[in-house]
Amino acid sequence: MKTEALETLTKQELIRCIQALKQTGHDSKQSGCSHAAYERIADLEQQLQQKNHQLANYIRQIETLTAAVAAVEEGQFTTQGLQAMGDRPDELGELARCFQQMIGNLKSREQQLAEAKEQLAAVLNAVPGTIAWISATGHYIGVNRHLADIVNLDPQDFEGKELGFLNSSSDFTQFINAFLRSPATSLTTELPIPVRGQLCHYMLVAQKYHQGQAMVLVGIDITEKQQYFNHLEQRVAERTLELAIEKERAEVANQAKSTFIANMSHELRSPLNAILGFAQLMMRSPHLDPEQLENVTIINRSGEHLLNLINHVLDLSKIEAGKTALAPKNFDLHRLLDDLEDMFHLRAESQNLQLICDRSPQVPRYIRTDEVKLRQVLINLLNNAIKFTKIGGVSVQIESEPALGETQAITFSVSDTGVGIAQEDLTQIFEAFGQTQAGQEYQEGTGLGLPISQKFVQLMQGNIEVESQIGVGSRFYFTIPVEVVDRQSIPESRTPQRRVLTLAPNQPQYRILVVDDQESNRRLLRKLLASLGFDVEEAENGQAAIAQWQAWQPHLIWMDMRMPVMDGYEATRRIKSTTQGQATAIIALTASVLEEEKTVVLSAGCDDFIRKPFLEDTIFETMAKHLGVEYLYADTQETPNDTLIPPLIPETFAAMPILWQTQLYQAATDCDDEHLRQLIADIPSSQSDLIHALTHRVNNYRMDEICEALQATITACSEPI
Repeated sequence: MKTEALETLTKQELIRCIQALKQTGHDSKQSGCSHAAYERIADLEQQLQQKNHQLANYIRQIETLTAAVAAVEEGQFTTQGLQAMGDRPDELGELARCFQQMIGNLKSREQQLAEAKEQLAAVLNAVPGTIAWISATGHYIGVNRHLADIVNLDPQDFEGKELGFLNSSSDFTQFINAFLRSPATSLTTELPIPVRGQLCHYMLVAQKYHQGQAMVLVGIDITEKQQYFNHLEQRVAERTLELAIEKERAEVANQAKSTFIANMSHELRSPLNAILGFAQLMMRSPHLDPEQLENVTIINRSGEHLLNLINHVLDLSKIEAGKTALAPKNFDLHRLLDDLEDMFHLRAESQNLQLICDRSPQVPRYIRTDEVKLRQVLINLLNNAIKFTKIGGVSVQIESEPALGETQAITFSVSDTGVGIAQEDLTQIFEAFGQTQAGQEYQEGTGLGLPISQKFVQLMQGNIEVESQIGVGSRFYFTIPVEVVDRQSIPESRTPQRRVLTLAPNQPQYRILVVDDQESNRRLLRKLLASLGFDVEEAENGQAAIAQWQAWQPHLIWMDMRMPVMDGYEATRRIKSTTQGQATAIIALTASVLEEEKTVVLSAGCDDFIRKPFLEDTIFETMAKHLGVEYLYADTQETPNDTLIPPLIPETFAAMPILWQTQLYQAATDCDDEHLRQLIADIPSSQSDLIHALTHRVNNYRMDEICEALQATITACSEPI
């Protein structure tokens, strides 16, 4: 056996080899073998001792490595005994060096972990909120210092404890148990939690981790925020109450304004109704001499001027009270502009001014906006322009921007060569009752035209602006959006007004009831309607109107809405609540200027709505609309003549009592038209020719013909038998 081969032998193999050699030597000794065999045995035994020494050294080295592994397992990162081994060139040296590097890394990691743990602990303990780690079985894994301090415990006191070891029935415990049983992975809630005898509010944020085997719970103290919210809610409630009180006060103020407007409208327009109405009634008389006609015309014109001023004041009050709204309608813009040009042409011509109205071809003809307000704004601007211009002229320019769909912007501009407006006055011309120096010098107007115009333009989504220079002139302009519409959507224009003379023949004898608390207003309508041949009765309030309606059954009722005892609203509701009342036309007559008043009136049951002061044409048209009344007009070819008006002869009165004829003769002699109309009302409806003949004579003040027809009868009755 070679030495190299022996070095690779293991300890067990060496022992077996030596034992075999000894046995061979013993056998050789007995057989007389040579001394060389014994030497060989001694050499092998020496090698065996070396092997034993090497194996013992290996074992010690391995035991050192094993101890190092055990120390690492126990967290004791020591390299004792490994330094010397690291110098070995064999596998044990390699292994020792790897162990040394690993232990060094572990020491570094352990130090980093300890620092991180210390930092995490510092952070968790510094967090003002509570933090807890809880297992899926409902046991505390750990808590931060803040949570432990709340219940005067140490964090270690929570480890391994059941969730409800402090209070198993608390909302806090029930929330966590419910979350652990639920499939949700996260949940947030707010709970009131008692802390040191005080009720605190916490926002709890729960999050599961480790595949749902554990959860972390973070609690944030929101007591101050809750208190702030409670305070805020209290302030909101207080502010809401304050706003409700302020709103109530504002509503009371608005109601007061509305009441003021209604009262002022009624108190101002009702007398004007009588003034203008009787002026119109007098102008119908064919017996006025030129001076009387001129006087009546002046009264009528002055009344209309006063009405215009009153309307301006009421318009401004309506705007300030928020009672003015847009009333858009489809209309012909070109016709409106033509009407304005016709309206102001003669006035401008009388002042030797040139009036120029120009509109670009792009201006649409048929549009939709508030025609009444647009007309009023242009009238106000043209009035001012002509009033303050002495030399030169006034021009109206209308231009249009390209259409955007169905909407198009139109710019209206009114320029003049008048006195102009000073720069310091430009800031106040749109203030109510504010007038420029020129306006004060002219002593005309109320200073309301421009403020009202500005409000109207703003309602139409525009803004009026002005450019002016003293001695050169002024330019007012505004742009409003309008909707372009088709010609087919424009209502047909009204036919020119014609003066009504009397009722057309061969019609029923219409019964008309006039209800008004003002005697002058009742008298006006009675005279106006009776002059045409209507039977007219009066009532001074709603209660009397109901009684008169039940007894007399009128075809139509002119109903004032503001009256004592019973107003027109209640009277209308009671009449219209009956089957018979549905057949009676009720037309509201009111002095109110509030637009919503019309809706209220119609909802009460009225069939139509007319404002005071009214025009006689409006009265006649409305009656024709609701009763089908036909009239004879001043421009009608078939004017009343002998073929239409029955003649008055003694035989005409044969059916009437002598006493009645005597009273009629006396009333005609006294020219008492009111008494005459009362007597005419006593004629049976079957005597329509007599009614028509007498009505025509009374309307035309031909009482002489009545006296002449009755003269023979009255004379015969007065002669002694």
